[in-house]
Amino acid sequence: MPPVITVVIPMLNANDHLEALFSSLLAQDFDGEWEIIAVDNGSVDGTADTARRLLEADPPPNLIRHEVLSVPSPQGYATPRNAGARRATAPLLAFCDTDGAVDEGWLTAIVRALGDHPLVASLKIRTTDVSARDAIPPEVREQSSLRMFELEFASTGGMGCTMDLFEALDGFDTHFDLGGEDVDFSFRARFQFGTEPFLASDAAYWSSIPKHLRTRFTKGLRDGRAEVRLYIRHRESVLREPSGPLTTLIDMSVIVWRVLAYPWRRGRSESILREAGCTIGRAIWSIRLGVRCF
Repeated sequence: MPPVITVVIPMLNANDHLEALFSSLLAQDFDGEWEIIAVDNGSVDGTADTARRLLEADPPPNLIRHEVLSVPSPQGYATPRNAGARRATAPLLAFCDTDGAVDEGWLTAIVRALGDHPLVASLKIRTTDVSARDAIPPEVREQSSLRMFELEFASTGGMGCTMDLFEALDGFDTHFDLGGEDVDFSFRARFQFGTEPFLASDAAYWSSIPKHLRTRFTKGLRDGRAEVRLYIRHRESVLREPSGPLTTLIDMSVIVWRVLAYPWRRGRSESILREAGCTIGRAIWSIRLGVRCF
């Protein structure tokens, strides 16, 4: 019997994060047969060996197959996800990032949702410690799917889809090499097949907030770059238009005011640095790629 679902995990120099992720996956309450395919994306810190050790230590009986693949060098996020999905033997796919962890009912919730919806998103909860997963706040339970250009998308941190949809879209577009491939996947599902992402509110993916301030800012820069490239790719279909360089100046002014007004608030630096990086990234790549700033 083939597995019901394949969990695909892209990995790049993730040695410090794998324990939390794999322990959460191997503790799933899912009672069907499933498999894990982890794809090392050119790591130099022993990530692949650590993944093999963790997967072989004490797998549950219904994890009928697990494999660690390698792609030869860092090639962005889309390439390893595609490689893992194309190695899968199940009709359903789920995706995790290495810097997160999932609740024990995550896989059950994803499979249940995929019975009616070809594209499924998890609740995404940002935290400084994914191994200490507390009760989910009610306001998080009530959140909608993530949005860009006023359109919902499913983040690959906890995303599920059918293999039929994955193959119909020919997987993730490797043009989006530093982020945005999940937004593009959701947009193409919507524009080509009318498929909307369904938020499985009982599926929770806990995403780690980077410890270092520079990493938080750099992540924002990448997000800004991806947003501009996504706009260029889908500009004929998205609802939101670029609003000009004045908006960039206003956004930066608001960010500076927040830094000065609330420097003591715990956790503020993470969102502020990401927003600043994203705003600057949008401005830089709007100029470089010849579109108006957002």
